[in-house]
Amino acid sequence: MLAKWTLCLGAVWLSALFIKSLFVPTPSTSSLSTLERVIQKGEIVMATTKSDSTIFNHGDIQHGFGHDIVHRYADELGVRLSLKVYDSEQEALNALQMGKADGLLGVAQTNMAGVRLACNDDTAKKVSKHGLNANMSLMFHAKDDTLAQHAKDFLCRPDEMAITGSTARFYDQTLLANEYSDKHFKRALKQHLPLYESAFKRGAKAHNHDWQVLAAISYQESHLDPNAISRTGVEGLMMLTQDTAKAMGVNNRTDAIQSIQGGAKYLEVLEKLYMDVPESERLWFVLASYNMGPNAVKRIQSELNAKGRDGNSWMEFYGYLAQNVNKNGRYAQCMHYVANIRTYLESMKTMQV
Repeated sequence: MLAKWTLCLGAVWLSALFIKSLFVPTPSTSSLSTLERVIQKGEIVMATTKSDSTIFNHGDIQHGFGHDIVHRYADELGVRLSLKVYDSEQEALNALQMGKADGLLGVAQTNMAGVRLACNDDTAKKVSKHGLNANMSLMFHAKDDTLAQHAKDFLCRPDEMAITGSTARFYDQTLLANEYSDKHFKRALKQHLPLYESAFKRGAKAHNHDWQVLAAISYQESHLDPNAISRTGVEGLMMLTQDTAKAMGVNNRTDAIQSIQGGAKYLEVLEKLYMDVPESERLWFVLASYNMGPNAVKRIQSELNAKGRDGNSWMEFYGYLAQNVNKNGRYAQCMHYVANIRTYLESMKTMQV
């Protein structure tokens, strides 16, 4: 009888223990900080609007000053970035308030926790100098500032402030703000581009390019002049060297059709060298190689990697050029070259050329 009673008590005790275990609190997303939730889900969703200081979003092309910096912060968090573009700042703000976004990329607002992309006055001056909004910020809910504080700690590091400054230089909005430059560009598109547009499109189709990229390169290289020649001996619409022209099967560099086909083919050769670079940044590396040669670009990538940096990051690469511009004159030339082509390409896209 005693044994039976003991067994009965044991069963009751085990049942009570089981029931109690059902009510033991477990960690939930509601108990996590904003920072912890973002890391747990592996994605940060940022709301923004399209502007010169945030994002250029046209078809498959997506880049920009704010875009690149918030993308860099997502990499620091070790999460994916989802940047949602809204038609107005109010819509973007509503998305944050309704929980559809973790943060907001836009002009600083006093009722939110956040950090300016230009973390100090010196960086802000650099950003403003290039026609960008120095008050562009990453903003989060004020009731939980863990993500805001983490973003501030990252963006305000000296090395990151240097990267922010050089990124502003790359996304310079003042190039075509000059009346002469703007008129010259538009005149070339109106008078010369129609003569070669079909050739650009054929070359692009044959070698898997955006034809407007080829046209933007040609404007930078020769201002769409098939008879252009430089002091170093490169010539034609795409300014091919003798060695490159020969390798691409071009017999006459001043023949517009041959030059375009040769340039398109060479661009395809270069692109294959950077398949490990994120697609959104690959074009910049290809253009840098077109300008200063792939060996020089690869050497800089290797040097960055050896220092523990990311040689496949355009922000890192461009930052390297900016920091070492006094050591090599070709670095300044390359910086202007790629940034100019980006400007021309964006203008052509928005002008619907």
